[in-house]
Amino acid sequence: MSAIPYKHYPLDPPDAPWDAAAEVVNASIDDLIIMCAWDDSANPTQKNSYKLPHHKADSYHTNLKGVVAAGNAIMGARGGVEIPKYDLDAVKAHLQKHYHEFGKTAPWESKAEWRWYQTKSIGGTLKDVDSKGRTICGYFASFNTKDSDGDMFWPGCFTKSINENRDRIMHLLQHNTLQPIGRPDVLKEDSTGLYFETPVAKTTLGDDVLQLYRDGVYKEHSVGFEMINAYPSTYNDGTPVNIIKEAKLWEGSTVTWGANQNTPLTAIKSPFRVPIAIGIGQGLSSQNILDEALERSTLIYKQLHRGNLHDDTYTLLEIELKQLQALLAARPKDFTLPAPEDDALNTLQSINEMLKSH
Repeated sequence: MSAIPYKHYPLDPPDAPWDAAAEVVNASIDDLIIMCAWDDSANPTQKNSYKLPHHKADSYHTNLKGVVAAGNAIMGARGGVEIPKYDLDAVKAHLQKHYHEFGKTAPWESKAEWRWYQTKSIGGTLKDVDSKGRTICGYFASFNTKDSDGDMFWPGCFTKSINENRDRIMHLLQHNTLQPIGRPDVLKEDSTGLYFETPVAKTTLGDDVLQLYRDGVYKEHSVGFEMINAYPSTYNDGTPVNIIKEAKLWEGSTVTWGANQNTPLTAIKSPFRVPIAIGIGQGLSSQNILDEALERSTLIYKQLHRGNLHDDTYTLLEIELKQLQALLAARPKDFTLPAPEDDALNTLQSINEMLKSH
């Protein structure tokens, strides 16, 4: 059993009719592999093993009414569709890209979901390292460059964050709040992207980071942000692209690798891979990690409200809290949060309300 990968095909007119049963009758098995969003690979020769058709059998054109019917089935309409939960996210991602091709929003999308903390490397490059001093210069992100997820930062998308939160934006190592490198002295948008100049802190970590820059180990950058406003469009090669018009910038990071034509590997976008200080990568199960994430969220929230922290520490803890919130939001469906009477859940709800207001 598997989700069928998304692929762009020409679009039918938005008002074109759709008859799923007739399309399946007219399709071969090879056609159905293209037409549908999921298949039961245990029975590949049976037509009823292929679910959620939305492409035309004769042309493979994407049909909006077919996409909407498939999306509604995912949400339970007309009895719904039985798909294993471990395939559901991939199926939604497939259909969601088709919704966006037509300028529509999938029924499971909401603006609240956009606003989870995420990281993205789009053309964040090194410009210069001061060989005598301790300042590094470069770009946390570039504009008008589409990444492997189909996203593209639009010029001006960080302007509001820079104007309103300039002094709170940190420069981290690998998006890790326990490894601050410094705070940018210069942070601005230009015709290329989000430009920075950061004096590196005089610490053991700072010394090592500078040396690794000079040795060419570090030369790429990334941003930690929340997506505030975005819309679907078409890239200059004719493929769909999600244009990020406004993003709330939390931090920029020095990273080992980034993603697009200027960088060698795909960016880490999944909240489960945000590097936070709760043992990720140390052999813990997802359940253990999420249990610790909830516990640490509670501790950080209480600490932030004691009011006895330096500004930089407050900022770093707030960024980590956003990362933990994203991690918990993306938890597996079989992971349950504490019962309503549990104090931890009340605290978590307070965390969410506090962060929504920022």
